[in-house]
Amino acid sequence: MREKTKAKNLSESFPPARLFLDDIEKIIEAFKEISDTTVSLENEVAYFENAEDLKNLKSEFITSLTINSAKPYVSLDFEPDGIRFYAAEDTLLSRGLLDKVRTILRPRQHIYLNKKCQGFFAFITGILGGLSLILIFYGIRKFNYLILFFSAILFLIAYLFAKFDYDLFYKKYSIIFLYKKSDKISFWKRNREQITIEIIIGIVLLVLALLADQGFKIVSQGSG
Repeated sequence: MREKTKAKNLSESFPPARLFLDDIEKIIEAFKEISDTTVSLENEVAYFENAEDLKNLKSEFITSLTINSAKPYVSLDFEPDGIRFYAAEDTLLSRGLLDKVRTILRPRQHIYLNKKCQGFFAFITGILGGLSLILIFYGIRKFNYLILFFSAILFLIAYLFAKFDYDLFYKKYSIIFLYKKSDKISFWKRNREQITIEIIIGIVLLVLALLADQGFKIVSQGSG
C-alpha cells in the first residue's frame, strides 16, 4: 500500500493597500504568465472581462475584488481587512507569481497601516485633547474668548486625529481606484470646495472671536 500525498497549498496575507488600474493590469498579466485558462475578475456586484471593464461601474473606486485563474487555481482577494493570496499548489510557478504580487503591492501599502505607526495618532490625540481642555478652563477663568476659540480649534483637530486613527485601525480596507496612477486627481481638486468653505468658516469664526474679545474688554473698561 502506498499512501496518497496531498499537494501543499501556498498562501500569504497582505495589509490593505491603495491601488490603481495599472496595478490591477500588472497583476492580471502576472496571472496570465502561469495560467492555461482565462484570468477572471469579479466582486459582489459583477464579473469583469478585464481591468478596463471595471470603469463601467461608474465609480471613483471599489473596495473589493477577486482575481483568479482555474489552471492552476490561484486567487488574489481584496477583502475588508486586507489582501489574501492563495494557490492550490505550492510550485515554483505559484511562488514566482507570489513574488510578483508582493512587488506590485508593497509600494501601495500605506505607511500609516504599518504596525510601527499604531498608537502614534492616539498619542497626538491625547496631547491635543489635553491641551485643549487646559485652554478651555484657562479661557473660562480669564473670560478670554480668543483662547476659547483656539481651544475649540485644538479640540477639533484632536477629534480629527482620533477619527483618522479609528478609521485606519478599526475600519481597514483596500481601495482600488478605477483610473490609472498617471490620471490621479490631486487632493486639492477633489476637496477644493470643501476646503474653501472650511477656510471661510474659520476666518469668520476668528473675526467674530476677535470682535467678541474686544467688545468684552470695552465693556470691562466701561464698568471699571
